[in-house]
Amino acid sequence: AFVSSLRLPDAQHGAKLGVAATSPAPTIKDGEQATFIAGGSVVSFASGVSGQNQKDVLNSTLLAQLACDKIYDREKQINEWYKFYHSILENVGWVIQGFDFSEYKADGDKFEADKAILEILGAVVSQNELLIIKSAIEAAKSLPTTDGRMTLFDRFSSTGGAGSFQIGLATEEKGMVAMKLGAFLFSTKTNVTRVLWFKFSKKDSSLS
Repeated sequence: AFVSSLRLPDAQHGAKLGVAATSPAPTIKDGEQATFIAGGSVVSFASGVSGQNQKDVLNSTLLAQLACDKIYDREKQINEWYKFYHSILENVGWVIQGFDFSEYKADGDKFEADKAILEILGAVVSQNELLIIKSAIEAAKSLPTTDGRMTLFDRFSSTGGAGSFQIGLATEEKGMVAMKLGAFLFSTKTNVTRVLWFKFSKKDSSLS
């Protein structure tokens, strides 16, 4: 009943983002380590996560994003967007232990998004989990700029000089799935391209 009550964007939402409605579904292999783009989220799976659970994770995170996008502006109504995002995930079965933001403090005058992300996530994931996330980011970095997956992520996660996105890692043990999810917000005076590898000026930018 809760899922049925959610309002979702119409077909024009994808068209505005330049996302083809006929894009093929990702190939999910049972139990294999993998990474997928789900809207403005990069979701990695450690080995051992069943194919059905991978689908459920991707569907729930994408559902939450789409429902939030229908009601709130991802860049201008950040607090409201994430409060609703949190609520949706809880209502579809996730047990959320904590969800807080803190500002990233860069050491130098500039910082690169991917390195900052790994530094932030390093405080909440194990070394092995961090290596999986790092591998996923590096694999995405090697994709051509015309690759539809990264085009989808960039257009979902940023508009001009502001945006928000999520980086997650899911694991499974005895049939139970757990996901560590990092939610990131940024703003800058520069027009952002290729969000994950953009070089931000510390003076003119913020990342949380």
